[in-house]
Amino acid sequence: MLKRFLLSTGFLLMTAHAATAGPLVLSFGGGGWNNQSVSGVCVDVDNRRGSREDQIRWGGGELRSVAGQRGGDACWLDTVWQDGYYNDLATVSGYNFDPFDGSRTFTDGTAYLNLGTFEHVNMPVYQMITETSYTLTLEHNGSGAPITFDLFFTHNETDNQGRTDCCDDIVSVAFPVVSAILQVGSDSYLFQLLGFSPTGLPGSFSSNFQSPEFGTTTTALWAQITHQPVPEPATLTLLGTGLLGLGAAARRRMRKQSQA
Repeated sequence: MLKRFLLSTGFLLMTAHAATAGPLVLSFGGGGWNNQSVSGVCVDVDNRRGSREDQIRWGGGELRSVAGQRGGDACWLDTVWQDGYYNDLATVSGYNFDPFDGSRTFTDGTAYLNLGTFEHVNMPVYQMITETSYTLTLEHNGSGAPITFDLFFTHNETDNQGRTDCCDDIVSVAFPVVSAILQVGSDSYLFQLLGFSPTGLPGSFSSNFQSPEFGTTTTALWAQITHQPVPEPATLTLLGTGLLGLGAAARRRMRKQSQA
């Protein structure tokens, strides 16, 4: 009788927990570069919805209207190696950020999430920005507001001194301290922003990048998701009821033994 009672109580506990627990689903909710106005510098921002990368470019020149260009304008740039103004995002300095596509589902344990790929395209230019920021928003199926944070980039465009065979630029990132508890049913998930990993694997993070001239430096932004199951009040009530039942059964058994 006691074994049957224990089995039925355990079954009720598992059933009650499974009925309200659920996995966490994270998806990209939006993002983009924030244009930093710098006197004398033309900054071209091209933020795109969906899975396509967001771009910001600079290098000098004039902001002119361009038919068919997203936003209706673009920088017409005067480079150090070609006379005249022309519009070409591929041959000027800038940043790209490609946020992760679709959605990810998390259940037990700890898992890592690649939030997107950052690139610095380094070309010899004579006008540049000194800082900018990227806003990233993540949607989720838990309670509470979406997760939104800003990455602040400081840019040191080293002086090429008229040469095209040097010099490395220095990109620095100020990481915000971002952590959030996302509640899905009876389960909690801890979201933590980790930072950029130049190796492509979480665990070795950097906030400074040395970017060679005529090169593209690529790194990935990582976060960590940790499942933290929390007992429900209903589960705790069932557990207390089960313990009371066990106590009553033990008392009855002791009375029978004393009467015998």
